[in-house]
Amino acid sequence: MADVLESGGGPGAVRVASVDWQKRCMALEMQLLRFRLQAGKIRELLAEKELELRVIESDQRAESAEKQVLVKY
Repeated sequence: MADVLESGGGPGAVRVASVDWQKRCMALEMQLLRFRLQAGKIRELLAEKELELRVIESDQRAESAEKQVLVKY
């Protein structure tokens, strides 16, 4: 689409590279989408891990409370 020129674009300008900006934009958008999906999966895994830790902590507190009740009686 857009040609990159080495000099000001006069009659002696040399064409350095031709870049298809539309394809480049699409590729970057796809990378961004993959990144967002990956970030979402990581968030889900972290939330699961946090929930597991809360369950373990609550189980430990329940066991401790049960032991305290048994000691009193």
